[in-house]
Amino acid sequence: MKVDAAVPSRGDVLGLAGPFVVVGVALAALGRPVGAAAALVVAGASANVAAFRPGLPEQARRVRDRLVHLVGTGLAAFLAGATFVVLFIPAWAFRRVRRAPWQTSDGWTAPGSASSPAAGSRRSFAAAPVGNAAAATRPKLAFASLGAVVLLLLADSGAGLLWERALPAPEKGSVPQVGESFGADNPRVRDSRMDSAAMAGAPWRAAYFAELQSIRSTYWPYLLTRPTSFHGTYINLDRWERKTWQPAGPVAGRPSVWLLGGSVVWGEGQRDLHTIASEVSRLAAADHLPIDAHNFGQRDWVSYQEVSLYDQLLADPGQPKPDVALFLDGADDVAAQAQHLPGGASASALAVPVHLGLDQVVLAQDPSGASAAAVAASASNPIRATWGAYLRHSLAAKAVRGVHGLVGAAPAGAEPSARCGATCPAIWGTADIGPDAVHKAIAVYRQNRAMAADISRRRGVVARFFWQPANMDVSGYREAATRVGPPTIDLTAVLDGHQDDHLDAVDVNEAGARRVAAAIYARLRPDLVRWYRSHGHRP
Repeated sequence: MKVDAAVPSRGDVLGLAGPFVVVGVALAALGRPVGAAAALVVAGASANVAAFRPGLPEQARRVRDRLVHLVGTGLAAFLAGATFVVLFIPAWAFRRVRRAPWQTSDGWTAPGSASSPAAGSRRSFAAAPVGNAAAATRPKLAFASLGAVVLLLLADSGAGLLWERALPAPEKGSVPQVGESFGADNPRVRDSRMDSAAMAGAPWRAAYFAELQSIRSTYWPYLLTRPTSFHGTYINLDRWERKTWQPAGPVAGRPSVWLLGGSVVWGEGQRDLHTIASEVSRLAAADHLPIDAHNFGQRDWVSYQEVSLYDQLLADPGQPKPDVALFLDGADDVAAQAQHLPGGASASALAVPVHLGLDQVVLAQDPSGASAAAVAASASNPIRATWGAYLRHSLAAKAVRGVHGLVGAAPAGAEPSARCGATCPAIWGTADIGPDAVHKAIAVYRQNRAMAADISRRRGVVARFFWQPANMDVSGYREAATRVGPPTIDLTAVLDGHQDDHLDAVDVNEAGARRVAAAIYARLRPDLVRWYRSHGHRP
């Protein structure tokens, strides 16, 4: 049976569309979805054209072969030149500077000839003496080799700068969006806390963590971040506040109670109606002392941010002031003080208010991937700063980072959350949290507590302070609850014997929230009794 040669085969179609599919997959892996989509559209169009225009595959094959030949020749020339510059020139220079013993002899010159004193000034066909000449040329060769290396580095940096101009990377501002750098996880990354023992009995955990990873924040003056409004099944946010359980009936005639703190107060691992604030409100209602509870906790905040928000909210004429304000702090403050401040060793002993995620702010302006500590150290070291600038712009370094990003990263589906994975030694992945961090955190916390107390006195609000429990083995953390002094109340032992209540080093599940809420309510109850009596009610 005779086959029509004009009918394209499946191989012809795939041969024309296949390269575009490969390019699309590569662009998708590099995080460029628009380019990947365009390549796949071209692949589809090429396949259709090849199927309906029988002569096109042969023409396209010839064009493709020419392009492959040109690209292959160019890559071969580039690799050969790079190999020559990187390997052969240094090897040649090294051999010239450091000659082997057989190279430092008098060569073919016989004794008593041109190399001997008896030879005088007679001319000879023998080779000229090389020993002294080689010694004289060694410094020149050393300088030449150094110059070659410098020229190679400059060429590499220049090529990298041209690459940056041709393919600019997405710009990063001085304060990145929270969804990328300050705690909101990548929706493509599985939060490892979902599989923890603390969440084992929660059938809603998958949907909950999906909502948690969808929350985004924006910049806010002085406070760094502000969550955007979010409405889900388990998490609901309105401006600064998370939804809290309220008893039935009118709010009027109840004392208003604000809760401020980090992610523990906000309620990571808990649904809206089961956060610490909701459980305190539920306990008060059961005790016939109903309150109007407001959850102003913020994820990954430290006490300085909480006090600043407290002051801003009280200054807002449209925000009714509270009767009691509860502050729950400790773990985040300690972790924040373990970070490296810009300035290197000169700033290492400073105890100043800092926010979590300081490394991300530094990295936002340093695409080389250096840590905050390395960037701070290079600020006072011009050699290290120069080397860092070279690494940022080097084309070779870009290639190494690109290859590492493609083959060295774990699959997104299996990668633990950067916030709290199994490898995180403490909070926010901050390593080396030790006594120094605790000591600095105590000093900063006392100052922040004093500001909160002063603001409360001026506004006529009763303020209560608590040092939170934490699931981390940091020397001096529990003792810090005593060292900070009154009026802070120590809650570090509340979850002893309930390790399965911890999602990570800081956050707890709903059972842990109920235990912490019970300890807080025991201290809050006398304030509620006084409030009701002062307002003509007999508890």
